[in-house]
Amino acid sequence: MKESHSALLDDALVAYVERAPDDCASLSEMDGMLAAVAIGPEDIPDEEWLALMWGDSAPVFRDGVERAAVTGALIARKHEIIRELSNKPSTYAPFLWRPEEEGEAPDASDWAYGFMVGVGMRLPVWEKFLHSEDGDGAMAPIYMFLPEENEDLDGLAPEELADVLSEAAELLPVSVVFIHEHFRRKRMGRAVRAEAAARPAPPERNDPCPCGSGAKYKKCCGAAA
Repeated sequence: MKESHSALLDDALVAYVERAPDDCASLSEMDGMLAAVAIGPEDIPDEEWLALMWGDSAPVFRDGVERAAVTGALIARKHEIIRELSNKPSTYAPFLWRPEEEGEAPDASDWAYGFMVGVGMRLPVWEKFLHSEDGDGAMAPIYMFLPEENEDLDGLAPEELADVLSEAAELLPVSVVFIHEHFRRKRMGRAVRAEAAARPAPPERNDPCPCGSGAKYKKCCGAAA
């Protein structure tokens, strides 16, 4: 059973994914990729990450209306993630596979894989964070669902493994919120530095006054400075 935490994963997107080729990303995988794109250190053009959603096959839409509905739902979900994390982080929840049987933990494997695909789009820029102490802690719940990262789980009994993965799934929103805040501070710092660099240097005392009076700066606007 698929259960969306977002109304923006709408019927058009669900219907397309259900009939798409096998190499097309699942809805949960798409949501993981969108999370990484939304919170990462650099803006990624929509057309770039959209191309990865479909796998090796070009998407085949029934018509332009379906294309607009599907791509529109994905772009809207990306902006929804940004909006939630920026305004009310406690409302953010990843879209995970929900088992048919009540009480079973959701499966975050597809979501985690999609997230790492999104990270891979700008891996050199993510590298410093991934290898930092903060990065290790933030990424730990995500790595739990990646076979190549969780060999230590192989010896656990099924019940123990289920408990560990259930706890990791509950921590995914915490990880996303932390990573978003980490890179938000980095982006804000870059913006401040760029603004300072673009700001013109103040005129020297003997320069023409920038007000256009024709007088020297020291005898015009600079006289009151």
